Amino acid sequence: TTKGTPQSNLFTYEDSFERISKNEITVINFLLEKAQNVEVVYIPGNHDHFVGWHLIQFLSAYFRNQKNLTFDISQKATKYKRYQNTALQFNHGDVLKAEKLAQLFPMDFKEEWSKCDHFVSLVGDKHHEVAKDLNGIKFYQLPALSSSKSTWDDKQGFSCKGEMMAFLISEKDGITDIYHEKI
Repeated sequence: TTKGTPQSNLFTYEDSFERISKNEITVINFLLEKAQNVEVVYIPGNHDHFVGWHLIQFLSAYFRNQKNLTFDISQKATKYKRYQNTALQFNHGDVLKAEKLAQLFPMDFKEEWSKCDHFVSLVGDKHHEVAKDLNGIKFYQLPALSSSKSTWDDKQGFSCKGEMMAFLISEKDGITDIYHEKI
């Protein structure tokens, strides 16, 4: 990893990258079948800086002629999007804590903030789920998409149970459902 954390893999780098690329293409194509417009938002991670960057570059080139698909591939650590009246904040979660992200949210997203009634902050990094309300900002730390356990997880006392979370956001009511899928 770019941070130096030792990793052991079942496959070569090249085979892994090909498998991940094919998976992401499948997911994006599925979303394109279900939605009128799709936006892929890249959030740089702390351990896979180069792999993540290569992947998002590849995907944006692969889908370059897809009219109803956009990519936000900037290197910004925190990104903001508005869906109807819901403000969304995305960050990897390795440096800024929930409370600091909540402080930054209205300042960094001030031009869109007043158009919203619902506020959601989404992070990853810590491999387990956390949900809390920070003065009206719904903060979600998402679990890992893998049930692999590293020595770091073991030292930290984390039990990694791979899970995907998906949020249904309605146009006027914000988050109306949260789906959990065990991996």
